[in-house]
Amino acid sequence: MGSPSEISDLVGVAMTPEGIFRKPDTKLRVEPIRCLEAVMPALDTIGYYGRTGFAGQLLHGDQHAQVVQVVAAFSTDAEAAAFREATTGHWRSCQDQQATVTGGRVPLTYALERVESVDSVASVPVSGTASDGTRVPCQHALGSRRNVIIDVRVCAPNVGNKGRDLVAKIAAGL
Repeated sequence: MGSPSEISDLVGVAMTPEGIFRKPDTKLRVEPIRCLEAVMPALDTIGYYGRTGFAGQLLHGDQHAQVVQVVAAFSTDAEAAAFREATTGHWRSCQDQQATVTGGRVPLTYALERVESVDSVASVPVSGTASDGTRVPCQHALGSRRNVIIDVRVCAPNVGNKGRDLVAKIAAGL
């Protein structure tokens, strides 16, 4: 995974990490359910059931900056690639729609845009509204390297392709 200093440099905001978690989140719910995987990484989906390892981390900073990064290992390169392809297909079923996440402090509604896939990395712009009414743009990106999938969501004022950039940085370190 990316280090807090690498992520701070990428996002342009000092990021504070939370502890590393070792299994997908089971508390959050997404409606419509088909958008579960598209909204954010680390939610408990059937796709993660074949994994042999899992680690995730949440980092947050000023200006509503937030990063969720997940790496999950599978038994083979082919299983990781199949996870990436299946998940990208699920994202496409939710593009250009809204999804609501419940189970946290308050329900949050996100707008998902068009899914792109470049160099075997899928990404989708996702934007939500913070509690103070500020629009928060994010990029959710997914890639794989060997038998490991890399699933990240980067939220920052000028997010651009920072999700894709983080996937590339993590992949280069594997």
